[in-house]
Amino acid sequence: MNHTITRIAPTPSGFLHAGNVFSFLLTRYLSKKNNAHLILRIDDIDKSRYRKEYVEDIFETLHFFEIYYQEGPLNVIDFEENYSQQLRIPQYFETINKLKNLGLLYACTCSRTDIQAHREVGRCKNNCRESIIPFDTANASWKIKLPPECIISFTDERLGKVSVNLNAVMGDFVVLRKDGLPSYQIASLCDDAAMQVNYIVRGEDLLPSTAAQLFLAKHLSFDLFSKSTFFHHPLMKDQSGNKMAKSNGSFSISDMRKRKLSKKEILSLIKNFFENIINDSSKSQFFSKLVLEEIFDC
Repeated sequence: MNHTITRIAPTPSGFLHAGNVFSFLLTRYLSKKNNAHLILRIDDIDKSRYRKEYVEDIFETLHFFEIYYQEGPLNVIDFEENYSQQLRIPQYFETINKLKNLGLLYACTCSRTDIQAHREVGRCKNNCRESIIPFDTANASWKIKLPPECIISFTDERLGKVSVNLNAVMGDFVVLRKDGLPSYQIASLCDDAAMQVNYIVRGEDLLPSTAAQLFLAKHLSFDLFSKSTFFHHPLMKDQSGNKMAKSNGSFSISDMRKRKLSKKEILSLIKNFFENIINDSSKSQFFSKLVLEEIFDC
């Protein structure tokens, strides 16, 4: 394969905010620049946070900003019937079982709080990795056995050479959750591999996830993902300097539209926020005035 495929991959866990829209606009810009095929993929693996109105908000936002894609669902019904990640769970389990058969997994009964409390000593509270807990143990997650000093290095189109110490930033990460669902790392990687995505645009907060997925891809022989081009963009922040998040309703686009702000006004607001961020960054040479004009040209 010698053509470029990229994707917009929002999660329906809240109403979209200004940071989401910036990521969409940037992905559209890079897609056009590279003559890429653009896919819409809605990452709904977490059923507990899924609401139809959040999916509707994704379609309404893309339409409002005239962000068009070449492949993916057209509406909520089309998404639920033909594109939901829930429909691909069997494929995710095939991948998890491959990792299990490779001897790369172990069962862990510790809570997230327990794991965080013992992070500095490199093991969970119950020493699950050494205890060899049966995989069919109730309320156990399945986790990856990272080797010592697991440094994942790759080239980012904006940041240059990136090295991530997976042991330090993530530790043995989950591939099967306690509720029996595949983790984000598995679902995202499997979908990118299946859709032949080879140009991945995401926020800087997902650098550890990129490293984790590259580790998995190497062991699963997902060679296309391993050779992908990555672009990690700066994160939009609110007026307090915190990362914008759906969970706290940061600058919800739906709220802005309810207040009758026009597309031009919302784009101007997002652009101003982003310019303030890159002015404070030493790694934002990519975002010249001309590039920003093209990104926000809707």
